[in-house]
Amino acid sequence: MKKLLLLFSLLVSFSYGFSQHAVNVKKSASAMLQADEQKDYDTYVSYFYPSELKRRGGKATFIQQIQTNERQAKPIGFSPGKQTLGKVSKIYKAGKELHCTIEWIRRTKGPEGTLVNRSHFLAISADQGTTWKFIMTGGKTPAEVRAMVPKFNEGLTWVDTYE
Repeated sequence: MKKLLLLFSLLVSFSYGFSQHAVNVKKSASAMLQADEQKDYDTYVSYFYPSELKRRGGKATFIQQIQTNERQAKPIGFSPGKQTLGKVSKIYKAGKELHCTIEWIRRTKGPEGTLVNRSHFLAISADQGTTWKFIMTGGKTPAEVRAMVPKFNEGLTWVDTYE
């Protein structure tokens, strides 16, 4: 009976730990999107995983790209709409990191209506779930995303759609 109780308490604490990780993922992703909406791009890009920043030319270049995209979109009638977060996937151990995805729904208002982009962020924690960094999956193949992290758990999958 003691062994059964010990096993039960280990399972409960393990389960709690992973549910707390999911809360932390959503909290970090929400803070990142809030910084984006407030045009605090320095904070926004600080949430990205180092290989995502490198792929985008570094922090300063990434911020410049965001600002250029905004300037070019406005005159042709495009503006950012609401951004929301969906479910956090199962959290996987990948080497010394934790990995999961979180659904990201981004609406863009345009002259012909609203474009809805349903993609994901690959969330990565190097400190056992306390803090999280992100890679955008939209516009990248799964192989490209996998190549951006040192270890990758093949159980992690996602599907991005555009409406």
